[in-house]
Amino acid sequence: MIMTYAAKKIIVHFGVGTAGVRTGGTAVLLAAILLSPLFSPAAVKAQTAPSVIAAWKADSYAPANFSGKILPSKSSVVTASVEILDNGRFVNLSGTEIRWLLDNGDIVSGAGKKTFQFRVGKEAEDAHELKITVLYRGAELIGFLTIPVTAPEAVIDFRGYRYQIRQGESRFRVLPYFFNITEPKKDLKFVWSSGDQTAEGTDENPDELVYGISSDTPIGDTINIRVLAQNIRKELEFAGDSLTLVVIK
Repeated sequence: MIMTYAAKKIIVHFGVGTAGVRTGGTAVLLAAILLSPLFSPAAVKAQTAPSVIAAWKADSYAPANFSGKILPSKSSVVTASVEILDNGRFVNLSGTEIRWLLDNGDIVSGAGKKTFQFRVGKEAEDAHELKITVLYRGAELIGFLTIPVTAPEAVIDFRGYRYQIRQGESRFRVLPYFFNITEPKKDLKFVWSSGDQTAEGTDENPDELVYGISSDTPIGDTINIRVLAQNIRKELEFAGDSLTLVVIK
């Protein structure tokens, strides 16, 4: 069982003539042009407005085959970046004033400051709000990013029958998501349990458990496998999962 998350990359486009730019009646004028019988595709191309393209990434952990957006948990470091797209080309912003405002706090600004880093201080299910202002050609181009905060997760991966387990040996593995770690086998402690028995994986593979079911175990019995993953450097950063399986032949 592998948990998959929908990508949550946020790309915001705010250009001249939109709500993000202070241009007065430009939007009305542009609408009039679009409705004019003299309007042509060439005119559209000629009047393409510059756009703000903003994105972010977190340094929290996810398995290599995870294809979704890696979300930050508390204490993760988030790196945000911004570009300006003008007439189909990215602009050189080396001398352009760029301002970053996190959660209505202090403004951080600088010429060519295309990236901004911060450490997540909010709890799971909350979010950080980031406002980016680029002073470009006499206008303020503004973009917004919302960075959702999640909690670490642990998911038991069992490549067997759906909710069923055969007599004999079976192998389980735990997949950690969104912990503030780099190497799960070194940075996390794994404790497996079933019923009133607990076990830990081997030194080589602490994230794996080999579970044996004897041949005299009645068919139809249920087996409950549980795991707890804990950051060895942050005791309050942990997550668990459980799986209940029915014994079959």
